[in-house]
Amino acid sequence: MNGKVIYKFYTNERVIVEKLVGEISLNILIKSRKNLYSDNRYISEYALIADLREATLKLSITDLDNFIQFLVDEGNFVVGRKTSIIADTPQNVALATLLKQHQDKIGSQIEVCCTTEGAFKWIGINRTIDLDD
Repeated sequence: MNGKVIYKFYTNERVIVEKLVGEISLNILIKSRKNLYSDNRYISEYALIADLREATLKLSITDLDNFIQFLVDEGNFVVGRKTSIIADTPQNVALATLLKQHQDKIGSQIEVCCTTEGAFKWIGINRTIDLDD
């Protein structure tokens, strides 16, 4: 199954939800982020929740390094912005944890969570956003 990335913007909560679905390659990640950064609704100060629960990341360590370098080069967000990655498979947790290890280089505060509640708490959202709608 080809992968896709869906973005939803929650202005009241000041958060962007990035939902990854299907098989996600490096090319899909970079293309989707470029589209996000050019979207007129994108506000770089907003926190980000990346939901990987419906995704299979098809990324090698080299791909992950290339994605990290893309994020560093783009620099299209406020340094220190909070990012929560929801992952529930060993492979996705491992890749998200590797990404977190580079948070200083990326300039974002990253937390890997297994539940939506944990993600909301890290971001600082008091109410639940339905990530499945």
